[in-house]
Amino acid sequence: MKILHVVPSYYPAVHYGGPIYAIHQLCKAQTELGLQVDVFTTNRNGSGVSEVPVGVPVNIDGVNVYYFSCIRLMKFWYYSHRMRKAFGDKLNCYDFIHIHSVFLWPTFGAANFANKNTIPYCISPRGSLVASLIKYKSRLRKLIYISIFEKKNLIGAKFIHATSDLEAFEIRQLDLKIKDIEVVPNGVELSNYDAPQSKDIYDFPYLLYLGRISWKKRINLLIRAMPNINKQFKLVVAGNDEDGERFKLEEIVKELNLNDRVFFIGFVQGDEKIRLLKGSSLMILPSENENFGNVILEAWACRKPVAVSRSVGLADFVAKHNAGILISSSPQLMAEEINSLLNDKESLRELGENGFGIADSNFKWSSVAKKFHTLYEKYSLN
Repeated sequence: MKILHVVPSYYPAVHYGGPIYAIHQLCKAQTELGLQVDVFTTNRNGSGVSEVPVGVPVNIDGVNVYYFSCIRLMKFWYYSHRMRKAFGDKLNCYDFIHIHSVFLWPTFGAANFANKNTIPYCISPRGSLVASLIKYKSRLRKLIYISIFEKKNLIGAKFIHATSDLEAFEIRQLDLKIKDIEVVPNGVELSNYDAPQSKDIYDFPYLLYLGRISWKKRINLLIRAMPNINKQFKLVVAGNDEDGERFKLEEIVKELNLNDRVFFIGFVQGDEKIRLLKGSSLMILPSENENFGNVILEAWACRKPVAVSRSVGLADFVAKHNAGILISSSPQLMAEEINSLLNDKESLRELGENGFGIADSNFKWSSVAKKFHTLYEKYSLN
């Protein structure tokens, strides 16, 4: 089976966070399953571009990736004439097209072309079709865009992919008359986290936030909880800044006199990220909304427990399998909930081990790739 993935930006554009890793790991796992997998993407990477060849196939872990140059027509609207030409020349060569993201030209262009040429496709919104987030940010623009452009493509998709039951629920709330929603989680490659633990990065116990520094992550609430959290523990915030959010958070740190307890260390990856996870006592994700939460799987791969808000896609899974705790949006209550866990070292260890077991049994990329293959075949026949 020949599969094409269309995504606005692709590895190594890790500026965009977890979805970039997840999409590449899925494509890699599909090639290992025996599928022929190509990717059409742009060379955008944040405010710049990735240093990759353009317009020719680049082999990354067995995946043929075609990077196309593009131009910015609006703030987040990047158009690629060469990609559009490739759609016309090559899309009919594929058995199924998997489109990642919405509200962006590459994915709109792919869905529009597939619709006109009756090529089966699915769409993974990757957390973008959430009513509460649309309402908070660019509501009018996005609603107009959906009604004029995106709705037809969403309805035309063989299925919409959600990474969790929570994301599926949020998509249904938009009442877009979508035919089918299929829930398939992201995965984790446990062997990537096997490296023996070298010397700890820090010589003090710390809580860890790992991910993009964005308004929707509600890091501000976690910082405001810190004065009431066990003074033994400090907070390390790791991730690239988004829209100047870090400056706002640093102002809260100054306001609360937490300069000696809260540290921003910027973007981390590879061995540094693994060391950071393995050295932490607890990974915390207090997001306003999170369609899945890839960093939860990363923490579990390092045998670390998690504390997550109830609006994270994996929250029910965390609670059901006793692999972490759920936390409130009130800084005072959040501090109490975190303290109750920090005061019980045996529980910290046990929850981390439970998480590792869950990741091993439920979230291997090989299993995720097989689920998608089954769906591609099923919906190609419809």
